[in-house]
Amino acid sequence: MTIITRSLAMLAHLSDQQTPDTAVLQLLASILGAKTLLGLKKKTADALKHLLPCDHFAFAIVERRADSLYVNDLIHTTPSGYARALVRRDGLAPSTNADIVRQIGRARFIRTESLCDPADQGWAELLKRHHIENFAWTILPDTEADSFIAYLFHNVSPSVAAECKPRVMLLAPHIHIALSRALPKRGDKARETGPAPFSQQPTPLSKREQQIAGWVACGKTNWEIGQILKISDLTVKTHVQNILCKLSLTNRSQIAAWFAEHKKAS
Repeated sequence: MTIITRSLAMLAHLSDQQTPDTAVLQLLASILGAKTLLGLKKKTADALKHLLPCDHFAFAIVERRADSLYVNDLIHTTPSGYARALVRRDGLAPSTNADIVRQIGRARFIRTESLCDPADQGWAELLKRHHIENFAWTILPDTEADSFIAYLFHNVSPSVAAECKPRVMLLAPHIHIALSRALPKRGDKARETGPAPFSQQPTPLSKREQQIAGWVACGKTNWEIGQILKISDLTVKTHVQNILCKLSLTNRSQIAAWFAEHKKAS
């Protein structure tokens, strides 16, 4: 049984399905077809409008060290303030009383007001501060030991809240497969350094600026690039401004287009 066939079986019991099966399959297939992180974010956002309406989402690649959780990468559409608070500069995530291992493969739907355990207060305060009333989430295993990927969907619409768990489990495996293809593996030099700088094509950019231009082309924010390269987002911002100035460009989309064009030429 293929993942698409299993998806149809999961859809069969949804009581308020307003999107035809063929359209659902097209949305899921579109996610599976994403080649880049930027493409995956866009295709996921398009699918969520129909299958799990919510304000924004985040995919966190998390490593468990002793009793703490560290976020190694964050792919998200959340407000920057929330993302910054979600992951401290050292990568440490808010503590939780949830047994992570036992949560793998399960979908959860939580209302912020229900987070009363003292161990969850960090999460409760963070969510309330950023006006997140509820969130649906699941965890799927990563390829590395003691690592997993958390899929979070914030402020799920009341219209699908009662059915959000099967909807999460319908979406998450497709996103998981596409993400594993689009995201360089840990230990892969590309994950640490970004897309390779140009070896032959002349460019006014330094190697670091080429590196950052590559991550900009992947759709990463300054904060995300800083997390990957272990530098501050203000340093990244300075590099981006230098890139714009050197190339006589005005925005990040133009940087992405420039990078793609020069990669072809090299």
